[in-house]
Amino acid sequence: MSEYCLPNIIDGIRNRDRDVFSWLFDRYSHTMYLIALDILNDHELARDTVQEAFLKLWEKSATIDIQSSIKSYLFRTAANIAINRYRKESRIVRPDHLPEIQDTNTRLENKAEEKELEQYIHHAIDSLPPQCRKVFTLSRFSDMSAPDIAQHLNISINTVYTHLTMAIRIIKERLKKEKLFFNNH
Repeated sequence: MSEYCLPNIIDGIRNRDRDVFSWLFDRYSHTMYLIALDILNDHELARDTVQEAFLKLWEKSATIDIQSSIKSYLFRTAANIAINRYRKESRIVRPDHLPEIQDTNTRLENKAEEKELEQYIHHAIDSLPPQCRKVFTLSRFSDMSAPDIAQHLNISINTVYTHLTMAIRIIKERLKKEKLFFNNH
């Protein structure tokens, strides 16, 4: 099927033209799925999210008001549905995994969640043993290399690496307990 222009797409949506909906689905559903999957980390929920987004488009077809881009509208709809589903699961959304297409209100909410995540991370760092915390802080916040830390603290470079490994493991465990750390596998 040939490319549609925005006025023809809007008319097709308003008239519930199945060819237009099919074309939109073929063209945008995969990216919508990836957006939802990035937020939900669940294949089935991501597929359901895409279906729900197109169902909403179908249901609101008579009153649809898209001024610039159907693509942005669909991506934003999928992201918002996915975020709402994620919130219903009572998990905290990782801000670094959210697509850039969210509306302003969602971005403000994410900033609050990001601050909360930062607090959890700082509490996890504070819970480290003193020497381990010192090595980790010098490495991550003072941008010191392992040899520089070893020299600065008068310890071996192997001890520096041991402390860094232990710090990362402890922080991950704390964040997993809080359900804030997600594996990408």
